[in-house]
Amino acid sequence: MGTKLHSEHSEKVFEGVRWDIYQWQQKMFDGSVETFELAKRDDTVIIIPLLDDGHILAVSERQPHWDKDGLVLVAGMVKKEEDLELAARRELEEETGYVFKDFYLVDVDYPTPGVEWGTYTYIAKNLVEQKEKTLDPGEQNSIVILSIDELIKNVRSQSFLFRPAYIENFFVRDNVDQLLKVFKNPEDYQVE
Repeated sequence: MGTKLHSEHSEKVFEGVRWDIYQWQQKMFDGSVETFELAKRDDTVIIIPLLDDGHILAVSERQPHWDKDGLVLVAGMVKKEEDLELAARRELEEETGYVFKDFYLVDVDYPTPGVEWGTYTYIAKNLVEQKEKTLDPGEQNSIVILSIDELIKNVRSQSFLFRPAYIENFFVRDNVDQLLKVFKNPEDYQVE
């Protein structure tokens, strides 16, 4: 995706449950050498499921280390060696029980300098079925169905526990009309 992965050419100095730390020697412009460092974690998939009536699924979620419930988009970590789309499908089904036919990758971002961590945003369309949720032991949630206007209002008022940066970027560019076009035809806006 065009991002230089320093961890491929550096030494892992710490391996944690979620975070690993890597260091390497970097030649500076004056010829001296300094130790550089970065953190790495598993990538994240973010899913925006669109129902056939134009509404969007989100969740009100709680985890043991959070102070309160929070409105979030469906998201989760990609397992080692897992295909990104399969991870998106798995996370959506686990957290909501909803199974969709089509998934469109519409954004790739590395949101934090000094951290090798990619976020991959998918739009899911064409609901196939709804099953029982299979949440992890550290998750509790309830499904929240939002109209597009409600989604936009919640993003603008910063009601989401974690910023939906993909959607916010349309506001920054003052281009909500473009966001609506993406929701209508995500197949036309896929990332290569």
